[in-house]
Amino acid sequence: KNAHAEENLRNAENELDWAKKELRSKNQDLDSLADAARGSNTARLQDENQSLRQKTKELSQRILELESSTTGASKALVDIQSLKAKVDTLSREIVVKDERIEKLEKTKLTKAKMKKWKQLTVEHGQYKERLAAAEQKIADMQS
Repeated sequence: KNAHAEENLRNAENELDWAKKELRSKNQDLDSLADAARGSNTARLQDENQSLRQKTKELSQRILELESSTTGASKALVDIQSLKAKVDTLSREIVVKDERIEKLEKTKLTKAKMKKWKQLTVEHGQYKERLAAAEQKIADMQS
């Protein structure tokens, strides 16, 4: 009877160790998910913004060149107006993308990552319950 109780105690301690390891593993999974979410879409949008800024700079430079040119004044004027319209359009796109980046910085998690996080949270709760049950079982066996 004593040997059986000791075996039950060892089994409960092993289950407790396993539950603690699983809990640590799930916490690490949650941490890595949070880390992965931080840079997901933001980097791509920042690259696009940088590209738009470069195009805006090039178009602004071209406008300055055309404005300083005195030959073909009427054609240059049409080109200038067209380029200014493009610069305005690109500037508006930059503002929209900056706002999108700011929003992404605030939200960070995608739907899939949020679903995985919720799943890990549920599993985390289950492991905590199993851990508490195993600890109670050990306490009962020791007393």
